[in-house]
Amino acid sequence: MGLIYTNEARCRDCYKCVRECQVKAIRIRDVTGSEAQRAEVMEERCIQGGRCVLVCPQQAKRVRNNVGKAKELISTGQTVVASLAPSFAAGLPLRPERVVAALRKLGFTSVQETSFGAELVAAEHKRLPYGRTFLSSACPAVVSLVEKHFPDLISYLSPVVSPMIAHARFIKSVDPEAAVVFIGPCIAKKSEAEEKQYGGVVDVALDFTELWEWMQEEIADFKSLPAELKTEFDGPQADIGKLFPLEGGMLRTAGMSMDRLDDTVMVLSGLESCLELLRHLQLGMPCKVGLIELLACTDGCINGPMVVNEEDVFIKKQRIVDYFSRSHRRKGKALPEIKGVELYRTYTNRLFPLPLPSEAELNEILARTGKTKVEDQLNCGACGYPTCKDKAIAVYQGFAELKMCIPFMRERAESVSNRVFASMPNGIIIVNQELKILEINDVARRMLGVMGKNPKGQALSLYMDPVNFHQVAVSGSVLNLTMNYKQKDLITREIIFPLGPEEIAGIFIDITEDSKREEQQDLLNNETIKRAEEVISKQMQVAQEIAGLLGETTADTKVQLTKLIKLVKNK
Repeated sequence: MGLIYTNEARCRDCYKCVRECQVKAIRIRDVTGSEAQRAEVMEERCIQGGRCVLVCPQQAKRVRNNVGKAKELISTGQTVVASLAPSFAAGLPLRPERVVAALRKLGFTSVQETSFGAELVAAEHKRLPYGRTFLSSACPAVVSLVEKHFPDLISYLSPVVSPMIAHARFIKSVDPEAAVVFIGPCIAKKSEAEEKQYGGVVDVALDFTELWEWMQEEIADFKSLPAELKTEFDGPQADIGKLFPLEGGMLRTAGMSMDRLDDTVMVLSGLESCLELLRHLQLGMPCKVGLIELLACTDGCINGPMVVNEEDVFIKKQRIVDYFSRSHRRKGKALPEIKGVELYRTYTNRLFPLPLPSEAELNEILARTGKTKVEDQLNCGACGYPTCKDKAIAVYQGFAELKMCIPFMRERAESVSNRVFASMPNGIIIVNQELKILEINDVARRMLGVMGKNPKGQALSLYMDPVNFHQVAVSGSVLNLTMNYKQKDLITREIIFPLGPEEIAGIFIDITEDSKREEQQDLLNNETIKRAEEVISKQMQVAQEIAGLLGETTADTKVQLTKLIKLVKNK
């Protein structure tokens, strides 16, 4: 499982994560045996900025949870130190002192400020040689951005570790057996903590969201935390480093100029601004700035992807400043000299090379989505890519699918629908709630006798009695009936039904010929029956006449025989 992964059951192929990912580290793939598509994060390109996690409307993007690892460390009974990022004052919905007490309640042996490590890092940046441009290395998402997407600019990165690593190394320089659990607002810190060059100096990295969930599971009432729980930090007290999570915090902590007009320093926050600078440097354009503080999150770490507080940035900044003003700190005293803590690091080219299509291959992919001309390329961005060519390149590289093109799929669906609509052997009329014609196919036109006209947009009543459509519009029920339009010499079987909340559809089946055949058959049947009845009547009459004649003959015979008998008897 990657650091950021997709809950496939929730993913609804909306492409929002693709649109939001500045480095296009999202792959869309078809689900086997289904028409659905799913988004998955490509670890080799992902910088763990976390934007995809925040914007997913289905909450399908998840971050690997490390709370279990932290609990396991605490359960061993060893010293476990919580290194709490200075953004906690704005990132968690608790007063700062209650956060410290709650961490002790969870079982941490010691709770210390990562901002002390920030001061060590800031001081080291101030010692960097002048005469060249350095990019700050405190933000792990920015470091990954350079290593994975701009490796030719690695030489610009400051060779100094992040505050998290500096503080963890300091803690273990004091107690080599201690376990360090970093807690902050950043997803990328989890990846940084696992880098081999640091040798596991950070045992576990947690984010504020999972910490808050853990706290809610273990602590029923934060207001009633035991009074004996210490609410102040252990370890060396930090001073100006408490402001490190704000935009420009590193420069401020280092005591460097914060003057926006000072051309020796610069602060850029937000991934888009960082990308613009890196592209500028990649083109070899001049840069006279000595130190540039780069932060992937707009306005700094107080807007990290895993902060719990959803307050606006002004309130978050104010919380940090208020905490700085009233907290225990060195208050201007010099940073104590720390020996034996390595503050330097190296970088690795982690570029994932991708094939690029030839012009012919690119045009072939574009043509498969109906883009044979430049004007066909809408560049609407609905697929998540800024241009149709970018999306075609992604298809070639295996990151995207052809059917991600919404206009193409809609056009194809409409084309199929139109072909079905036009080729139906029955008449179809679709009207709106005002009974105005929206769609009518040629069969219906022939039925109504309007082949040379365009009745779209006109009232249905101009061409036929709309009473049945009106009944469906009012009742919402389905009508199935037979109608005889004598003036048009037309008999139809009609099915009229609601087509969504705003439209009514009618299907007209011409049964005129069938009805005529049935009528002729009825006439034939009636004539046959009549003739049969006439024959029967005549047969009965003949039978009766024969019976009458037979009756008269029998009577005469009887009379003669009777006379003969009497004559014989008399003799």
